[in-house]
Amino acid sequence: EKAREKVVVLTLDQPAEAVADPRFEKVTMLDPRRIEIVYNKDRMNAGDVLSLVQAAGYGIIDVSTREADLEDVFLRLTSHKDQDQEQAA
Repeated sequence: EKAREKVVVLTLDQPAEAVADPRFEKVTMLDPRRIEIVYNKDRMNAGDVLSLVQAAGYGIIDVSTREADLEDVFLRLTSHKDQDQEQAA
């Protein structure tokens, strides 16, 4: 089965402070104006991601997309497991 996650890297017109949405699987700050967003392509598409970021007040200067690789999927799965264990404690 193919991975259902896709990655979009955005360069924004201003430093990003809080680009978060519960529909995103993961958001990583690459530098103050570049963010990487992992999303489930069964639930949304790149256009949806761009619209949500723009609705948060950011202009988009550049965009690139790629399929999530195994490392991305592993890190997301293990980070969720750690968060679940912390919440249970």
